[in-house]
Amino acid sequence: MSKRLENLEQYAQETTNKIISILESGNINSNEWSKGWIGYKGCYNVVTNKAYRGMNQFMLSYLPYETPQYATFKQWQSLGCKVKKGERGHKIQIFSINKKEDKKTGEEKTFVYANIAYVFNAAQVEGNIPVLKEFKNPQSTIDQCELFAENCNIKTNFVPQDRAFYSEVTDSVTMPLYDQFKGNQEYYATLFHEYAHATGNKKRVGRKFGAAFGDDDYAFEELVAELSSVFTMQHLGFYDTAIREDHLQYLSSWLKALKNDNTFILKASSKATKGTEWLINQQQTDQVKTA
Repeated sequence: MSKRLENLEQYAQETTNKIISILESGNINSNEWSKGWIGYKGCYNVVTNKAYRGMNQFMLSYLPYETPQYATFKQWQSLGCKVKKGERGHKIQIFSINKKEDKKTGEEKTFVYANIAYVFNAAQVEGNIPVLKEFKNPQSTIDQCELFAENCNIKTNFVPQDRAFYSEVTDSVTMPLYDQFKGNQEYYATLFHEYAHATGNKKRVGRKFGAAFGDDDYAFEELVAELSSVFTMQHLGFYDTAIREDHLQYLSSWLKALKNDNTFILKASSKATKGTEWLINQQQTDQVKTA
């Protein structure tokens, strides 16, 4: 096994172990998918000034540091900073695009390779650390979230009921009324969970839906939607999203799959990231609405 594949295998196992410990750790109120960075953009790279996304954001947010600033060894060096002796980096998954000639056809093909990079938190570094970047947290207003949802252009019905769901037949989401939710965060986490299901429609990203409640594909799709909801909320600045109470019923299925396959969470994360990216990309079309 090459070093690259060995690193990916270790990352998959470490990530799986962490998710299992999260799912087994507590009750509904304390079993949070991610830690809050209220007032900041979540874990971000101090050189590119971009927030980490998907599972990288998820995993880095659990590390016990006071600030969410990260960079690779060389990136810290480029800022004139030095990683402290004895400090160990934290794994993130990165993707690179390589072009290669097909020996049979002679055509140039593009391949995407997954690899592992190591990042260090600001607390592990000596030197002139960049100032922690603040940003306006959208929890102070619902305008940004409303615009985001509207630009997704997914048909949504609001009905006074106790169930939220996506219908593949009508390609529409049905939601309880806004006033039925405990607060903004609960409302948008639910909305974007259902929008994540909608991204699975063949005219969007396209995913295999389960045939019925209880089968493996159904449980997998629920995990994809749950992760996508978390990733979307992170994108909008919410970094404290709990597992929905009505989704805890899938825990046993998720745990069984995780323990049997250490790539299960990465497969779900990959599909969730694609769904989230589709929602985000809808904010950049010619028809997008702005504040």
